[in-house]
Amino acid sequence: MRGTLVARVLSRRMSAQGGRGPAPTDPFGHCSDVVKRGDYDGYLYSLLQGAQLRPASLAIRAFNVETAAIKDSVRGNVIPGKMRMQWWKDTMADIFVGEPPPYPVAVALAEVVANQKGGLTRRWFDRVLDARMADLDRTQPETLEEMETYAENTASSLLYLSLELAGVRAGAGPGAAALGHAAGHVGKAAGICTLLRSLALPPPPAALSSGSIGFAESCVLPSDVMRRFLLRHAVLERGPQDDKEAHALAECVFAVASVAKGHIEAAEEGLAAARDERGGKLPAGAFAALLPGVRVAWYLETLQACGFNAFDESLRPQSPFKFQLRLGRAMITEKF
Repeated sequence: MRGTLVARVLSRRMSAQGGRGPAPTDPFGHCSDVVKRGDYDGYLYSLLQGAQLRPASLAIRAFNVETAAIKDSVRGNVIPGKMRMQWWKDTMADIFVGEPPPYPVAVALAEVVANQKGGLTRRWFDRVLDARMADLDRTQPETLEEMETYAENTASSLLYLSLELAGVRAGAGPGAAALGHAAGHVGKAAGICTLLRSLALPPPPAALSSGSIGFAESCVLPSDVMRRFLLRHAVLERGPQDDKEAHALAECVFAVASVAKGHIEAAEEGLAAARDERGGKLPAGAFAALLPGVRVAWYLETLQACGFNAFDESLRPQSPFKFQLRLGRAMITEKF
């Protein structure tokens, strides 16, 4: 099903990474390692989804980690990134007919698709790939709406899949539509906050080594918001140097964070509506599918506490213990 030369070439390379010939013996163990290294929050979410759903959740999250990493790995030269993304698009077609290449994540996903009761909606995988393919050519979102659309197509799509793992499908049963509504808003909030959180991190190694593109040239804040508050790109590269720059940065971050806050509040309303439709109780596994909302709520609280200074030390990765406690509390209360 690989119709292009570049896809065939990349297929051989990707298959070689996962072992050529027979399918890998422990594809789900590989997925677990990928997620634990590349998305520790996601690893914790999968653990809390329970033993029955955990392997499938890790397979979907491994797909997310691998496709999300493509842009950073090819900064300054998008052609290899497009080849990798095309490989995944072709591979997804193979996965849904039960003929994955011998690459661990693909093998695991094919097993999940084949065994999931009611199946998984391929459209959500395709939306992730289409959005990330288009994003390879983009260095900065133009508007907040563009930022939201990207988050909806990526983070929200993954949450729709997580709900399907828990047996919740759009329009199927009481509370399903409200839960889908909540998932869409959690995804938008999570996608926006993931971009904001990246401001406090150092540039990825590829950006440092390429020599042709600096960290500020791949800007996460929308250009219309930066123009509105007269924030220069240099401030995002080195941090604010005076009160004027600090104020402009805080205003920009506040504008973006406010949108994320609105989405997480809408998600809470969706959860409340789902409870009302189901006599006060969510379906088993439904809240666990939306755990990224917990990180969003905590990040926004911390961001507000530091005056919306996205470079504040308190926003850098900390010991996971406190977040684990927050997750545990959320699982008990079913509130973000």
